[in-house]
Amino acid sequence: MTQLYDNATPIINLEQGLIYIRDAVISNDATTPNTVLNVSAGIMRDSSNTYDLILGNYNGQVNAKSTANVVTVVNAAVKGLNGLDTGSLLASKVYYVYMIADPVSGLTSGVVLSLAVPSVGPLLPFGYSAYRLIGYAVTDASSHFLKMYNAGNSNARRLTYDTPQSTSISAGAATAYFGIDLSSFIPTLPINQIVQINYSYIPATAGNKLSLQPANATGAAQVITGQVATVSVSGTVDVNAQIVSAGTTPEINYKVGNSSDFADINVAGFNFYL
Repeated sequence: MTQLYDNATPIINLEQGLIYIRDAVISNDATTPNTVLNVSAGIMRDSSNTYDLILGNYNGQVNAKSTANVVTVVNAAVKGLNGLDTGSLLASKVYYVYMIADPVSGLTSGVVLSLAVPSVGPLLPFGYSAYRLIGYAVTDASSHFLKMYNAGNSNARRLTYDTPQSTSISAGAATAYFGIDLSSFIPTLPINQIVQINYSYIPATAGNKLSLQPANATGAAQVITGQVATVSVSGTVDVNAQIVSAGTTPEINYKVGNSSDFADINVAGFNFYL
């Protein structure tokens, strides 16, 4: 029988650290990757720094006699616990993935997917009152989860897409800095976010340059030089995405050296901090 506070315990160990998290790593389900996610067992502090939350009987801490480290299966066809907090899975959206728990009656902990940012929090099922952001899941134009790989098992993590995702810049030839909206591929947060930008650049003349910068920057953060005329140079670099003044979307800027140059800009992944 589940005991009171089994899955959401009032803080008893302050040395764990403020808003700590261990494991609870998100991945696509091997059988149904388009609509189902798997979340490994984990332990963490809730968003209010009030409770220690346990998911999937992490290391047997909920019940030592039951199977430890159980994977939580999250199905986007379900509404509520281990599904969407509301509505249906939408196309080209960044979903916030939250662990949820019940510190009052000891209902089984689980996960919900939501479009609500962390400052607002998910729509919680009846009986649940504690939650914590544990990562992200992104959909494509067909309302399927993009295949991804998450690295890191504490607060600092990185999401890498199985295939770099195309932005609006394909054969781009802007010779003055031009903003690229990345909100379909990274979360919209009021902080700088390190994005892995995958590029392909064809200079019309050897020595022309592709320049990338944060949305509010004045100088170039990354400069790629085309060594040979009309020969593509490609790679991946880190660029800080920023919310532009009075804007609501995370962006970077790009420009090429000449209007006869061409650049493709894709998102390979992003770093995040929980």
